[in-house]
Amino acid sequence: MKLRSVTLYLSPKSWDTGYLKNYVESMVSSLNEAVETVKSDVDVWSLRLSTPPPPSGVDVIKAAETIYETSADLGVNLVSGFTLDAEGLDPDLLTRLLESGVYVSVEMNRGDYSRNVSRALVEVAYKNPVLLADVAVIPGDLKGFLTPYFPLSVNTNPVEGLAVALLYPMDLLNAYEKDGWSGLAKEASRIISEGEMWGRKLSSSLKVEFYGVDHSISPWMEESSARLVEAVSGVPIPELGSVAAVAKLNRVVQDAASKAGVKETGFCELMLPVAEDDILKLRGREGRLRLRDLVALSTVCVAGVDMAVVPADDAIPAVEKLMEDVYQVSMFKRRVLGVRVIPYPGVEPGDNVRLGFFGEVPVIPP
Repeated sequence: MKLRSVTLYLSPKSWDTGYLKNYVESMVSSLNEAVETVKSDVDVWSLRLSTPPPPSGVDVIKAAETIYETSADLGVNLVSGFTLDAEGLDPDLLTRLLESGVYVSVEMNRGDYSRNVSRALVEVAYKNPVLLADVAVIPGDLKGFLTPYFPLSVNTNPVEGLAVALLYPMDLLNAYEKDGWSGLAKEASRIISEGEMWGRKLSSSLKVEFYGVDHSISPWMEESSARLVEAVSGVPIPELGSVAAVAKLNRVVQDAASKAGVKETGFCELMLPVAEDDILKLRGREGRLRLRDLVALSTVCVAGVDMAVVPADDAIPAVEKLMEDVYQVSMFKRRVLGVRVIPYPGVEPGDNVRLGFFGEVPVIPP
């Protein structure tokens, strides 16, 4: 059993630096102890912290540095919950937050804020494009939305809690190749149920609320969501048939989760982050994959435009149009979406760039 992430949601009673440091130390120590008790039975891929947005008047940079540095010292260096408004988005503040080590979400609750977002992302790109792997734009409204997936994980509840995400594309692929759709559905139900069981066990150990399982089909390199889509569609992604395959996978897995009666949270849809999926990287290098293909896939896939690298030179108009398109998709679907697009200076489509621990990632055209 693989848990892609175990995310602990904090609810600090104070944002004073001294209190915050002690609070994070206590919570992370308890998280580590709880995970240690299940390590022989479940493979926990990453431990993460999610915070509520700091209230007005708090020094957000200081708070971000305190939470990140304290948790990193204890082995948990993935922190999310810091949000910025797209209206009047300050590229310098965005850069400083990202440099502190935390993940950041930008709330774009109006389509005409797309130019602000585009300019800010390109400005950050010319300082350090790798930082943009840790920021996502939400074309819509985050209020009340809760997921363990970063950068959009924010504690929207007034209490502490825990949620889990899964890593299971290859399990579903093997089940599909062996027993077709019925086998895939049965395997999905088994894994999602087991994920919930472990999430509840960890929550109970920590004495926090169990927020649920986000059963999105999410990849990590060779554990590829795109490979599963191609097996179902019979064509290389994003050729015709890919949208239908993603939609059917979402329906089958959602039905399996509903029948299992698990507590769900977050996106619960298939994800296609380019830099995190070996098959998507390959299709990008082959020249098959364009930004507009990812926009089309976002109609049926929650992260259709995710971790995509594009040339930064003259990128502002293209990124602006991208944000406008995905904003309309989000409004039409009435679902929260996330966009991570990474303008990269001095490159052209077909090039490859180094993107931190994501390795080499192909640059794709609009």
